[in-house]
Amino acid sequence: MKRLTFARIIVLGLAIVVLGLATAVPPANAVSLFSVETQSNSLVLIDSETGKVNTIGTLGFDAVDTDLASFGDRLFILNSIYRNRVDIYEVNPTTGATLSSAQVAYENKPVLHAEGLTNLGRKLIIGFSANGGDPGSESIGELSLIGAITNAMPTDTDFDGLGGDGIAQIFSVDGLGGSGPTNLFNVNYTNGSLSPIANLPIASNDIVSDGKNLFLLDINSGKSELRLIKTSITGEIKSNVPIEVGQQYLGLAIKPDRGLLGIIVEFLSWLLQALKF
Repeated sequence: MKRLTFARIIVLGLAIVVLGLATAVPPANAVSLFSVETQSNSLVLIDSETGKVNTIGTLGFDAVDTDLASFGDRLFILNSIYRNRVDIYEVNPTTGATLSSAQVAYENKPVLHAEGLTNLGRKLIIGFSANGGDPGSESIGELSLIGAITNAMPTDTDFDGLGGDGIAQIFSVDGLGGSGPTNLFNVNYTNGSLSPIANLPIASNDIVSDGKNLFLLDINSGKSELRLIKTSITGEIKSNVPIEVGQQYLGLAIKPDRGLLGIIVEFLSWLLQALKF
């Protein structure tokens, strides 16, 4: 167990205060969510209140099975081609242009299947299959921008999607079929253990959190619907906002708040990771 030095206690206290402010004050505007429209290989923004979709730009690769993660002004896209290859991209969040890319590997072997991507502090966390083309993504680990997975561990679930608040919490979804249901978990990244939150009557492969709520994409009946879920042990559905029918959206990431509170939260996130909490 790490020793709680005075500096760590102060930083942890500040983090708790800032997170309290972030979750206690209702947002003035809707949350903007990055996603990928795979039919047109486009990066889009989805309004969480209205479901309105704005296209940002065309991606420079064929998007197949994607998940996203963001921190600061940086946006990352995981693209998995089942039993073929998995790549990690950093893209320009204002244009969709590729800034860097790398093939994902574990123990010097190419990963052939992965489904979840999120961030913990300024570290990318991936849900992937450590057993070649196994259809389940039961392992979780840290992903570098050169594609190497480290600190991996097995779990007892299939990570169909990963999402978190970017600071301390990681959530996962395990969709159990084309029409649902979906198991919702809280993930303890220190040991890979899972805490069940709810069994949701939707079919979801994508999840992200703004620190107060969970956002999921429901792919039931061949269309995507944005569902706003409470971050609680009950998994109570707060809203069900339809998105454009006929489009295929895969992956979610929060467009970061660049206001003062957002900058403070981002800094504390970095500091907590630097002090190895």
